[in-house]
Amino acid sequence: MILSLYPAAEQELLGRLVRLIGVGGALLMVAAMVLGTSRMVSWAAVVLVVQYGVSLIPAPSVDRWAPLFAAGVFLMTESAYFSLEQRGRLPGPRSPAFRELLRVFGITAVVIGAGTGVLALASLPVPSGLLVQAAGVGAAAAALTTLTLLVRRRS
Repeated sequence: MILSLYPAAEQELLGRLVRLIGVGGALLMVAAMVLGTSRMVSWAAVVLVVQYGVSLIPAPSVDRWAPLFAAGVFLMTESAYFSLEQRGRLPGPRSPAFRELLRVFGITAVVIGAGTGVLALASLPVPSGLLVQAAGVGAAAAALTTLTLLVRRRS
């Protein structure tokens, strides 16, 4: 009730929540590296993505920096997994560091390019209707399915 009377209080509360979630995600990543557990790396990435999502609540439009944020989270998690693999805490083949670095930077470039392309498509003026909404839901479902299959292969 009070928040509806004073909108700035709602924004301050949301800002504090975003910072708290971000600190929690960073601490979870540090704990994952210290303890050497890959599950905590995954949860840290999830918490940071949630933090980013919550930070977008007051945003009036699409965030054009989203592809860079996605690339940053990807680089962070891949670096953490690579570190765990090199320390022998994570099963899997140990690939040479240079080859792994090229692979990660290549995928990062694809993430940035694909994200920028999706945002460019999303900003095109298209008359909305049931067909456009159905296509959007289908594209979101396809992206989620692809991510699920990629994560399933990794674990």
